[in-house]
Amino acid sequence: HEYAIRAYGIVFCFMIVFSEAHWPRFIADTPFLKNWVSRGFFYAFVGFLGMERRAHRSANVMDEFIALVSLIMVGIGCLYVLMGLCCLRSVRYKREVARQLAQARAATHDAERLSVALNA
Repeated sequence: HEYAIRAYGIVFCFMIVFSEAHWPRFIADTPFLKNWVSRGFFYAFVGFLGMERRAHRSANVMDEFIALVSLIMVGIGCLYVLMGLCCLRSVRYKREVARQLAQARAATHDAERLSVALNA
């Protein structure tokens, strides 16, 4: 029973790492991680899973660390739910598009300047 929960916890943690690393293929294959509300509930669930693990063990330094990380995961999950409910994903998407556009303009400007310097 305890090993099964640990195995699921490890798989869930890898899912979190992949989603936060913005691996497009992974995100495309797991649609519930695209939505910030469902992502927040998932993160909070993983945090509660870590807290449950600590409840059945004696306290040592590693268990205290796991408790802290679990609490942080629950907090991040709550933030994702709130941001999803406030539709902040669209704001983030617009900022990302604006940043990419600015980078493309800067690259074009640099290329034009280099071309003028080479032709001079």
